[in-house]
Amino acid sequence: MKEKIENEIIKEIEKMLQKRTFASGAELREIIKDKVRNRNYLKEDWQIHYAVERIKEKITYSNLSPEQIKYISGLSWGAVFGGIFWTLGNKLFLWSLGYFVPLLNIYIWVRMITGGRKISWEKGNWKDFNQFKKRQKIILWILFIIFILYLSSILFSFIFVAFS
Repeated sequence: MKEKIENEIIKEIEKMLQKRTFASGAELREIIKDKVRNRNYLKEDWQIHYAVERIKEKITYSNLSPEQIKYISGLSWGAVFGGIFWTLGNKLFLWSLGYFVPLLNIYIWVRMITGGRKISWEKGNWKDFNQFKKRQKIILWILFIIFILYLSSILFSFIFVAFS
């Protein structure tokens, strides 16, 4: 019964989203919460919370193939080497601020490596998967260029010191 009601809610919300081109994650969560509460099939707040999360996840990943979901759920090498630049490029601005807080930055770095793409997909309001994947490639190229510039500046400084 619970699954049937949740599937009905998903269908209603997907119809609403087809009419609109954009809904933020927080706005979508509120729409789902209102629909769940109106159905009165759950009584406790924690039940409502988990139902909202289940429904939101189903809606967020409904149009993706298994390969795309695997890509989003995988490790992010850009986050390993890019840190704050990677979070900024993926529209995770508040997460970027955490890099400036000692010890929290270690947690954020690990979190971005293991689940950064998933967070970005869910909170980034991407039009489609192709736009998301294209942004990932652009960020990797930018990080590669920054890395090359960094290495060349170190090499240049060694050469400059050696011939001075």
